[in-house]
Amino acid sequence: MPKLNANKRSLGVILLMVTGISISSFLLTTQIASAGALVQLRSSYDGTFNNLSVHLHGPLSLRNVSESDTGMISGEWSAGSPNECASGPFSGRVKHHSISFTVTSGNGCTSLVFTGKLHRMGSTIKGTYIVNTGGSSQHGTWKASSTAPNAQPIG
Repeated sequence: MPKLNANKRSLGVILLMVTGISISSFLLTTQIASAGALVQLRSSYDGTFNNLSVHLHGPLSLRNVSESDTGMISGEWSAGSPNECASGPFSGRVKHHSISFTVTSGNGCTSLVFTGKLHRMGSTIKGTYIVNTGGSSQHGTWKASSTAPNAQPIG
């Protein structure tokens, strides 16, 4: 008989024997637990950016964040500085605790690419970004905290 403190799977097997839960239910629970806690984005975030290339910092926001059941995301991004390409729609993906999205912006930017990690069940995001402007690029860090409930599902 397995020890109770050996690992979660041993405990799950013991619970199966005692409670009579079906094997398929146990396997599904084990797969979800192995993948980590499910994280869902919120519908809006406020935060800050820190451009390490030109020593510039300021506010940023993500609004109208939508998330599909496959992890595709979209919404509106804006920053408080025109040097950060101001604003535009974004699209990307969330997978486990990682997020990546690209902002399509006017103002001479070809792209803004953000990557990061979701913390506290999706209520906080921290990461890095790259801004490609014409022939040069800049990089920095960013962080944001939720200001609203969970994201709306994409159609």
